[in-house]
Amino acid sequence: AKNQAGLSEPLAIHANETTVTIDFPEEFKSKALTGDIKFYSPVNPKWDRDFKIDSRNNSVTIQRNGLQNTRYVVKINCTVDGKDYYQQSDIVLRS
Repeated sequence: AKNQAGLSEPLAIHANETTVTIDFPEEFKSKALTGDIKFYSPVNPKWDRDFKIDSRNNSVTIQRNGLQNTRYVVKINCTVDGKDYYQQSDIVLRS
């Protein structure tokens, strides 16, 4: 989390009817991103989902077909250039 605070901007999370997109800061552009994204449901643990990050596109797109229409706490752990970053954000998915 300390490394996260030093970034020019936080990770941005956007959702539409079919996908959730996570955009990483400009300083990650063209760099290898690895890590994981956890969608934690405070309502029902059966709705929790985990996704791997393996990207050079500065963003990750997740299909919503495995996610519920509910509030999630999105926990993002990633590594770029040997540095670890963590961000936690809330998102409410609606159809």
